[in-house]
Amino acid sequence: METSERSFARRIDLTSLQLFVAVCELGSIGRAAEREFIAASAVSKRLSDLEATLHTPLLYRHTRGVDLTPAGESLLHHARSVLFSLEKMQAELSEYAQGVRGHVRIHSNISAIVQFLPEDLGAFTREHPQVKIDRRSTSAPRCCARCRKARPMSASAMLASPAAMACRPCPTAATSWC
Repeated sequence: METSERSFARRIDLTSLQLFVAVCELGSIGRAAEREFIAASAVSKRLSDLEATLHTPLLYRHTRGVDLTPAGESLLHHARSVLFSLEKMQAELSEYAQGVRGHVRIHSNISAIVQFLPEDLGAFTREHPQVKIDRRSTSAPRCCARCRKARPMSASAMLASPAAMACRPCPTAATSWC
């Protein structure tokens, strides 16, 4: 990230982005202020500061509410994306606060998901409830390629009971193992 990008990121205030999204959703600074439990003048000031930071108007202000400028439309899209990512980050991190102690990502073909994984994963999760498991369906050749590229510690070091998760022959080649 370049210096100018870092300084831009530091100048953007997340609370102002949240307020901007609320104003856009409700079409009114007053209604957004009510919903967010903040004075309308404070919302207006934050929006003006955001416009000054971005060097462009974001809203057309009218007596009956606001409309988005083209720059405002663009910011709304990005602001929602940023706020969604923050919510997702908070949700993932809260799992660790609640006791998750590891994360295993399994790439497998649909056949393995149906035939082998239910029993194996059931036993593993009963034995290790604090480990989060993320299953992803992948084609057999891609699954084998990912397993060959995997870092040695990715699955084997995380599994306290290797017998709970057995390696199966790759269905595309008798000499490859997934």
